[in-house]
Amino acid sequence: GRQRTEIDLNPAELGRVKVRMELENGVMRVVLRAEHAATHDLLGRSLDQLRRDLMAQGVQIGHLEVRQPGDDQRRGRRDSPRDDEGDFADVMELDEPSSGATRTRRRHDGDVDLEA
Repeated sequence: GRQRTEIDLNPAELGRVKVRMELENGVMRVVLRAEHAATHDLLGRSLDQLRRDLMAQGVQIGHLEVRQPGDDQRRGRRDSPRDDEGDFADVMELDEPSSGATRTRRRHDGDVDLEA
């Protein structure tokens, strides 16, 4: 089955960062969405190291990217990291009110959503 995890971070020095991970058939897909351009650039420079670290732990990476709000409008498409992803990025926009708290939500298709 497919497992999804979302993590919302809001460190004052970086701005909001939303992490969405999906594991399906042993393949991990990760999208990081950064509110600020500087954070986007910092995360982008770290992607190769993140990929190597995950692979060293035995995680097979199918997709890994960093995005900013508005990337999809500039590309002329809806919010989807890959055209064949379906609903993988359906909630990746940074449009929710920020409370300063970190929220983790885990969703397993067909199961109950858990929020901590």
